[in-house]
Amino acid sequence: MSSKIFDYSKICKSILSIDPKIRFAGVINQRGRLVAGGMKENVVPLENEKDDEMLFMELALR
Repeated sequence: MSSKIFDYSKICKSILSIDPKIRFAGVINQRGRLVAGGMKENVVPLENEKDDEMLFMELALR
C-alpha cells in the first residue's frame, strides 16, 4: 500500500472556491475530529459548534 500525503487545507479551500453557495468544506479523522477546513470567511454558521462536533463524530462511525 502506498502512502500519500495530501494538503487537506488546500483541498478544502479549492472546494470552497468552486461555488459561492458552498459554505463549509472539511476533513474529519476516524474519530470525527475536524483536521482541516472549516466555514467560508464572513459566513454565519447555521448550527453551533457543539452540533457540528456531534455530526462529525456520527459521520465517522458510519
